Amino acid sequence: MLPAALLLTASVSPAGAVVTIGSNLARVPNSAANYSPRPTFSNVSLAPNRQASGGLSSPVNGTVVLWRIRVGDSTRVTNLRIIRPLDRGMFTGAGTSASVTPPTGATSSYAVHLPIQIGEYIGLDCCDPGIFEPDAEFFVTGNAAVRDEWQPRLVDGGAGRPPLRTNGYEIALNAEIDPTSSFTLNGVTRNQRRGTATITVSVPNPGELSGSGRDVSAASISKKVRAPGRVRLLIKAKGRKRRTLNSTGKVRVVPEITYTPTGGTGNTRAVTLKLIKR
Repeated sequence: MLPAALLLTASVSPAGAVVTIGSNLARVPNSAANYSPRPTFSNVSLAPNRQASGGLSSPVNGTVVLWRIRVGDSTRVTNLRIIRPLDRGMFTGAGTSASVTPPTGATSSYAVHLPIQIGEYIGLDCCDPGIFEPDAEFFVTGNAAVRDEWQPRLVDGGAGRPPLRTNGYEIALNAEIDPTSSFTLNGVTRNQRRGTATITVSVPNPGELSGSGRDVSAASISKKVRAPGRVRLLIKAKGRKRRTLNSTGKVRVVPEITYTPTGGTGNTRAVTLKLIKR
């Protein structure tokens, strides 16, 4: 709960920007797989010129909102898997999409809503053998990739398991992540001698935190947020609010606090804050 002197008055959380991880899907899959029981596959290394702009593991905490797969000449039932690294080289599943059968010779997109954390990977569950069906061409050969495999497939929240690691297979898969932009106002500390206040804000991702408003200025101790955690903003009155503070010893200001996660869209909150000067 916020202190009485720090009241949330408005919240705006626009959507739009996303971070894309995985393959850039620039190459046509030319390698098939046929496994039983069904494994999970993930790229843990891929040449930079083959990667999506966000890399292979998620650089942000957020939600996977879309995934894409490029298919060669044959296909099978598959699904997206979120993969969480654990200690000592172990991994577990952390989310699964609905199963689909993507069409051959095309890049297909599928909407999804799966939480993902910083450092987690994406992967595919595939490729069960079928009667009189070809193998699934979801992979691109070459020496620029390292592929992890777990057979049978990973289980969400299951015990950690080490992968079988092989070289030479890029998975034609990527995903779009909407970075979490919601932030928490933890509290306020006043400097009554100077008539200022410091707001402590908890943010979920790297990014930028700033403040502004009519008759108020905000100076951040660290505007560039390098990691999730707490950041402080120093709030000062200016103009007529400053004159009121100097004459009466107290004034209410309404700074707008804006947090923009790296690769995401800004979220702005206006708060009512009481400044005291004695």
